[in-house]
Amino acid sequence: MQDDPREVDADRWHRCATSLNERFHVFSTLFDPTDLQRQMSSLPRDGSRPLKGLRASLKRTFNWAQLGSGAEDPVSTTLRDSGVCIVGRTNALVAGFAWETHSEDAGQTLNAANPQWPVGGSSGGDATAVALGLVSVGVGSDIGGSVRVPAILQNLLGYKPTSGVLPGGTWDLPTADLSCTGLISRDFGTLRFAISELNRTRPQVGIWPSPVDSRIFTLDDLIIVEEAPHDVPQALIGRRTRTVSSRLQAASRVAVLVWLASLRPQIEVTLNGPLPSTNIRAFGERLLDVAPALAEDRLAFLRMLVRRHVLTELSHGSAILAPVMPSVVPFQNFVTGQGQGFLEKLMTYRWTLLANVCGLPAVALGGLTDVNIASGYQLIGPPFSDMSLIGWAESLYLSDGHSTRVAPGADEGIRDT
Repeated sequence: MQDDPREVDADRWHRCATSLNERFHVFSTLFDPTDLQRQMSSLPRDGSRPLKGLRASLKRTFNWAQLGSGAEDPVSTTLRDSGVCIVGRTNALVAGFAWETHSEDAGQTLNAANPQWPVGGSSGGDATAVALGLVSVGVGSDIGGSVRVPAILQNLLGYKPTSGVLPGGTWDLPTADLSCTGLISRDFGTLRFAISELNRTRPQVGIWPSPVDSRIFTLDDLIIVEEAPHDVPQALIGRRTRTVSSRLQAASRVAVLVWLASLRPQIEVTLNGPLPSTNIRAFGERLLDVAPALAEDRLAFLRMLVRRHVLTELSHGSAILAPVMPSVVPFQNFVTGQGQGFLEKLMTYRWTLLANVCGLPAVALGGLTDVNIASGYQLIGPPFSDMSLIGWAESLYLSDGHSTRVAPGADEGIRDT
């Protein structure tokens, strides 16, 4: 973890962050040294703030108000109460329905691994902040892969919790929101610690404990999706695994329609307002073209049905290994391509969208090996298996000969100062 934040040179950190922000367009608002020192000085020394001084970025869609103003949302309040030091609000597309990180005021966020590669979104600002080593954790939101997609594009860990495990979501259907708070980190230890401490504020929503060698998951019960990426973990080569049943395949496809129908009102409102680019507007229009208009009771029934089928498949301690996104990027291909076949292309994201529709935990890890090949995968588990799922993801990652730290950070002089 990090040293006591009072010993950090806020001015030096801010100079480095400002320089990188001018190049990569990470933050829409970067807090100045006075703001950082104010947050640091407010932390008690008695250990009552478990995440004392952990540097994190916060997606601009969350409301981070002045201390004591009463205008914060639950996510910001929880972060502050846990001792997290928020260094700034990251760039994000306010509309939030596209895998893109671009805004009129902050510009186009770039990929820290290679600025020519796509960054994904809409939590791409948090991913780049983590990849550059500016923060240990990026706090974003995931409505359809918005945390997991940018994470794998920069060889990071992307965590979407069981709905309700972190502030900003609920497990109960049909009121459960598709969107939930998600985290991006460079290493499993930091991610696991942050989740466990943030979950303490929600005692009514517990998460299963680790370790990995519990009976919760076994490799023999892993369900591998046929279109999984080529870099399947070494631990799975030659092992007996389960195939995707026809019921699970059908549920994943219906989940895409449920996801589209749920987002339809938001897309309609967004398209009536200003958007940062014609590409984003075109993408929204194409989503609207294929989004079914369903009555609320019908939509709630279909969502409940999808969840029931998926939970049945996962009821014996199973988990799904699936791609986060199709192998061809960037995502603007959806926009520039012909309208015919758009829904079929969107179906290639169905396993990512399935986790949101069903409120299930998912851990994404991997990377972009080529400008056109995304090699990241995700594990999707039963509800409230979050910590065990992360432990299992770590064991699979280590089986490939990697260290527990996924990405080293682009600038050793900035990381964890």
